[in-house]
Amino acid sequence: MKTRATVALVLLLVTLTAFASLAQKKPEPFDHETFYKKNCVGCHGSKAQKNFNPNLPEGQMIDAILNGLPMPEPPDMPAFSEKGLNEEHARTLIAYMKSIHE
Repeated sequence: MKTRATVALVLLLVTLTAFASLAQKKPEPFDHETFYKKNCVGCHGSKAQKNFNPNLPEGQMIDAILNGLPMPEPPDMPAFSEKGLNEEHARTLIAYMKSIHE
């Protein structure tokens, strides 16, 4: 009986320790430059000089990044929320695009 209780206690402690270490891990920061180079350069260019109007309302740009946007000619703007981007990431990406825009 004491052996079962000891085993149960050890398992409980191991489980709690594992959950505590998972809770302490912070997500990796969003690397907007790498994301842009990997996912955006093909359509927007290396200096955000194509298909990007920095004067559009930010909310409109965030919506296009997160939910996609049909274009007059393919390819359409993909919905990056499906790839894990959130509103904060979109804002950071927009600021980066504005900073490199020619």
